[in-house]
Amino acid sequence: LQPGIVVNSRAAAFIRSTEDQPSSDLAALVRGDFDTPEQRIGTFQNDRPWETCMTICNQWAWKPNDGMKSLAQCLQTLVLCAGGDGNLLFNVGPTPEGAIQPEFQERLREIGKWLKVYGEAIYGSTYGPLQDLPYGRTTAKGKTIYLHVFDWPQGSLQVPGLAAKVESVRLLAGGAAEYQPDVAVGQQRRGMISPPHVELLMQSLELACDGIPQINFVAHSVLLRHAARDQRNHQPDCQRGRQAEKHFDRTPA
Repeated sequence: LQPGIVVNSRAAAFIRSTEDQPSSDLAALVRGDFDTPEQRIGTFQNDRPWETCMTICNQWAWKPNDGMKSLAQCLQTLVLCAGGDGNLLFNVGPTPEGAIQPEFQERLREIGKWLKVYGEAIYGSTYGPLQDLPYGRTTAKGKTIYLHVFDWPQGSLQVPGLAAKVESVRLLAGGAAEYQPDVAVGQQRRGMISPPHVELLMQSLELACDGIPQINFVAHSVLLRHAARDQRNHQPDCQRGRQAEKHFDRTPA
């Protein structure tokens, strides 16, 4: 092999089924240079590259009348991969004639339309400082955090555990967001973001900080414990995502 070649985690998977104990060099080759979770979103991992392999429908290649993923599913998959420090391989299977179905084309255009507005929070970003949030995921660039909210909770949004000071908050779709930097919640102090007036498919906000954002692990873990408790006591509104799709076209082009 060429010394600079990149090998994925499946390249020599057949060796795993043998009874022979591979050498250390062969074992490293079997593991490859990056992980490739298939049809699932990889978990946060910044010590080894990874790339989720996901299809626009339920299976690889093309199948008549295969169920297509919703726009919300596609966008959340993209954000979860970027926020977990991974890549996304998004498969669209052509028909036997080599054509892309019109509905697939439309879904890809919708994703492209979203990226025209929110692409700065995806392209060139890395994982954000807040992971496993109950309502979404974060990406980051330098001193800026991008907060992607899949399901806005009742009332204001709690932003815990940031050591850096948040200087301003704005909606990437346009407009400022009301932010209170130091609110007492129980025995903790947290930032609070008031809900925006327009419900979109997914709200993405820019948090400009005065330094590279670091995680305050104590405050972060407290929020996650409270969120787990609230989730057990709250049945989410299953209609929220479908209703929000009706507002997608309000996003400025």
